[in-house]
Amino acid sequence: MKPAAKTALITLLIGWAWIWGSDYYLHIQSHADRPFEWAASLKGSFFIAVISLVVYLLIRRSERNLLQAETSYKALYVGNPEAMLICDPATLSILDSNSAAIDQYGFTRESLLKMTLNDLRISPFEHLSDQTEEHRTAKDTTIFVDTKAGPISFKGRKATLVSLRDITEKEELHNALRQRERLLDALTISDSTFLIRVTFDGIYAFTNKAFNKRFSHIASSFEGVHISKTLHPEDIEKCIKAVEFCIEHPGSIKAIDLRSPSLVENEWIHTSWELMTTLDEKGNISGVQGVGMDSSAIEKFRGEGQKSRAQLEVILDSVIDGFFMVDQNLHVELANSVFAKLVGKKIEDIQNQHLSEVLPNFNHTRSSVELPKAIKEQRSNSFEAYNPYFDKWFFVSAYPYPNGLTVFYRDITENKKQELEIKKNEANLRSVINTTRDFIWSIDNHYRILVANNSIIDLLAKYLDRPGKAGDHAFPESVEPEIRELFAPLYARALRGENIQTVLDLSNSNTVANRLDIRMSPIRDETNSILGAACFARDISKSEEQRVALEKAVERYTILSEVTMDAIWDLDLKTNQIEWSEGIQKTFGYDVTTTDLDWWSDRVHKDDRTKTVNSLDESIKRGNRSWHCEYRFRHAEGHYLRVIDRGIVNRDENNAPTRMLGSLQDINLLKETRDEIENLSHIAKHTSTGVIVTNVEGRVEWCNEAFEKLSGYKLDEMEGKKPGTILQGPESDPATISRLSEAIKAHKDITVELINYHKNGKKYWVRMTISPIWEGDQVKRFIAIETDITKDKQVANRLQLQNENLRKIAFILSHDLRKPVSSILGLLALYDKDNPESTMNGDIIKYLHTATSELDDMIHEIIKQSSLIDE
Repeated sequence: MKPAAKTALITLLIGWAWIWGSDYYLHIQSHADRPFEWAASLKGSFFIAVISLVVYLLIRRSERNLLQAETSYKALYVGNPEAMLICDPATLSILDSNSAAIDQYGFTRESLLKMTLNDLRISPFEHLSDQTEEHRTAKDTTIFVDTKAGPISFKGRKATLVSLRDITEKEELHNALRQRERLLDALTISDSTFLIRVTFDGIYAFTNKAFNKRFSHIASSFEGVHISKTLHPEDIEKCIKAVEFCIEHPGSIKAIDLRSPSLVENEWIHTSWELMTTLDEKGNISGVQGVGMDSSAIEKFRGEGQKSRAQLEVILDSVIDGFFMVDQNLHVELANSVFAKLVGKKIEDIQNQHLSEVLPNFNHTRSSVELPKAIKEQRSNSFEAYNPYFDKWFFVSAYPYPNGLTVFYRDITENKKQELEIKKNEANLRSVINTTRDFIWSIDNHYRILVANNSIIDLLAKYLDRPGKAGDHAFPESVEPEIRELFAPLYARALRGENIQTVLDLSNSNTVANRLDIRMSPIRDETNSILGAACFARDISKSEEQRVALEKAVERYTILSEVTMDAIWDLDLKTNQIEWSEGIQKTFGYDVTTTDLDWWSDRVHKDDRTKTVNSLDESIKRGNRSWHCEYRFRHAEGHYLRVIDRGIVNRDENNAPTRMLGSLQDINLLKETRDEIENLSHIAKHTSTGVIVTNVEGRVEWCNEAFEKLSGYKLDEMEGKKPGTILQGPESDPATISRLSEAIKAHKDITVELINYHKNGKKYWVRMTISPIWEGDQVKRFIAIETDITKDKQVANRLQLQNENLRKIAFILSHDLRKPVSSILGLLALYDKDNPESTMNGDIIKYLHTATSELDDMIHEIIKQSSLIDE
């Protein structure tokens, strides 16, 4: 029974019980002798019935409204594009989910219904509230969701509807913005990194503490100062071009090295900068921002040892600091690639990790004490620390900010070891370059020798009549012009910054070698300016000849092994071991590379085995140079293939056999192919239909005798030419020719009818079918089949002419002939037979004569048309 009917029935029964019970009780208590008043009780009972009916109707109406509301709410919940879950408020178990939640998290509905909300949370907690949470997906990725919860009733029980809006992108952008703000704050307070902003007029709008301190000798405050006051005059144009680049490429970073005045006259402070444009509130370019550092200090770390080593090889890369940012709990928030490379990890693997998990032995280094101290005291700190894991010394600079710490790691290991390295380099320099016959030298920008080994000094002596030395020109006056022409462009390229690796052919020159392997690299200083070029040369004349010969031999063998289906074999006659090429697997199905001789003989057909093995033994014993034999060889699948086996015997200086090289060839396929080619050739040669084969460019490669007879042209007259240029003429249909060209370009079959011209100039009709010949997925040739349909066309034209003449005769018979016949019949009707001599009869005779003449002319015309039909 439905709830509305049940409630109405209960109301009716209770009401009736009350009316009748109370009336009867009052009747008994009154002790009246009068009878029980039924009318009043019936009236009350009727009232109760009416009330119960009203209650039933009201409840039914409420149920319908509730059902409609529930249906609308369910549609809104299920179809909502925002992820929604229905959860138990006590246990946080997931009772239901909409499609958007399934798509957002990647779990199936069945999986979600077995989970709790805490299973989705990265950090579980036992309550529901409006907040931002980190959740995980089925792919184990983290997303940020904006959570909103509200109570609902679900299947008769209390539940909570949780809305989960994905705000991951918004949160990531927010975090990125915070990191950029922290980086900017760190740069602003940095003692070693410069931060400036310049207007388009070249006026400083902002300079940070480090910049003001470093260039305080130029101005006490730089706001309003023109940038030219802080630049070397030669660098102003370079700076302007860098700014123009930033304006033309908003958002791009332009690296530039500049020089600024120092306290010492004619000395300059070298700085390295990264420039980019800044934007105002409306997104318009408002100026240029630069981040830089004092790069002149690098010279202090390199010294004389760096210069001497630069003459041996390319100068060491400029020192680049490792950089990272940590929060107050020492979790890495941001790191650059230098730091990531230092610890041997990817940047994404470093982020959000504790420093103890990133830096090996961190807890046993000075950094583990000084970095937390800098955060706690909010005071910058710099110190040197040794890390035994890396076996390196680092200069660490830490700059705190309200929520964490910015740290710069600079490798100073070389600085610590510099004296030892200088001595080692000086000691090894001469021994390295003078213990080889190779040519080692370096030149400056004026092509003068800086350093040279004994090989170069001896070579220069041939041109200078004295031993060569540092300072000599790389091109003495007596050097051959061809040598100068070969080396001068290489020197110029190296001095422009290129790394050169090439081989020079000096076979036409009277010099020390026919072929030289040349290596040249630019020598740079700490400002990246090129000081000269380091050069190396090696005589590779003999090794090059050997290499070329070996490459050709290997190439021939490789190509032969790859393109042939034959099994190439190499038999060691001392060990009876056979090395097989890939052909043994391709053709015979055996996945082997090395076998013994018995393996081969076991697979020779038993009826051929004795003959074959004896043939091989006899050929070796008799001292024959070559051997061949035809026999049956078992395929890996069990069937036998007819093969021809050929080999060459190699012998030592005593004529003793040492090795055999040969090939095992399947001639079943060859025989079938030859038979097929012979059949096709016979068909093509003796068919009455013309056949032409062209290459992919449409030039004739072959034609049969039927084509020669049809066109009058021999193969040697057609070969290498395009058929259309020879066979087509004035009456060849251009539209049909165009269709042919389009089909050939599209590699499609086509059949057309076209007028061609014989060699003697006579035209003839052909029905031509052209088809591409495919090899794999490429068209290699085209074949054209031509049938002479000239007679068919002549018959068709004759039938068309006869039909036209018949139409003319029919028209004469049905139209023109009726006129004279009608005239004759009419005149005969007017003829007066009773009075032949009448004047009217004379006129009628004249008219009859005229009509008869017309009839005679028409009869002659009919005879003429009939004769045309007979022709």
